[in-house]
Amino acid sequence: MEVVSFQMADSTTQEEALGGIRSLDGFYREKLGYRGMQAARSEDGTWILVLNWDCVESERKASAAMMASEKTVGFKRSVIPQTVTKKIYTLEMASTFDHPGRSVSCQGAT
Repeated sequence: MEVVSFQMADSTTQEEALGGIRSLDGFYREKLGYRGMQAARSEDGTWILVLNWDCVESERKASAAMMASEKTVGFKRSVIPQTVTKKIYTLEMASTFDHPGRSVSCQGAT
């Protein structure tokens, strides 16, 4: 599991940020070992990406390819390089839960 945090340039709109993240996801979908990503943004504007990989070697090869690729240049230009942090974790446990009819909207929730 790869966890990356960063901030986008002030001139980057929400739509541009999400477009760049979607293009990054599309790029990685072509790479062996990629299992998907989640993206979230905090109130202070920090983004976090959680990328799932079959193994560390797949992540390393794909990350190197991403840094060299013209396909991801828009995303890379939007990110403030000095804010990027990246850590690789070994997944020890995973759980997901989807209960039909029990989801709630968190807009305005207290």
